[in-house]
Amino acid sequence: MELHRRRAAGRELHKHITNRNRTLQAAYGALALCLVAASLFVLICWCRVQALAPPPEHNVRAQIATPTALSAAWPQSDPDFMGLATWYGEGYCTSRKTRSGEAFDPQAFTCAVPHEWWPALAGKWLRIQLMDGARSIVVRVNDSGYLSEAGRFTWGIRRVGQLDVARWWPDENGLPIVVDLTQTAHWLLTGDGETVAVRVWCLPESPQKSSKE
Repeated sequence: MELHRRRAAGRELHKHITNRNRTLQAAYGALALCLVAASLFVLICWCRVQALAPPPEHNVRAQIATPTALSAAWPQSDPDFMGLATWYGEGYCTSRKTRSGEAFDPQAFTCAVPHEWWPALAGKWLRIQLMDGARSIVVRVNDSGYLSEAGRFTWGIRRVGQLDVARWWPDENGLPIVVDLTQTAHWLLTGDGETVAVRVWCLPESPQKSSKE
């Protein structure tokens, strides 16, 4: 009789331990699901914040990138024109000729302007500055392209599916593309290679000549 009671008690204890283990496993599983859901929520929030971030030209953390040797050439007047700055030359080889006849150099501080501007700007030096004045760069016009045919653009946030997308959107009343920089020059100006709104001055003479004087 005593043996029977001990066996029954053992079975009850084993059943209790089994049920407890199952409860713990279910709790751990629920905790793991909560952690995964929380991680996904944080990731989605981060992506949305990045998508809604202001355009690079409004980034107040950007550092000034102005060579001191060119400070004397800084124009004090209103800009000659304003618009968007992009970059070009991806996949180009050095044997490709620019409008000036020079070989294309992706590391040179040069740019292309709209075809219709070439007669007036060929060989000129341009001072290109972000709208907030955080960065600027000096480049020489040695090429031209069909920039005006790209259209006009306005920065904005629009709903695309389930996301709010911040970017430059086509807009006939927006800004045109006014300069196409080499990749090196554009990255020095923007810091991230994104299309930016700029102000542009035509310098009266070569910055090298100004720095020597």
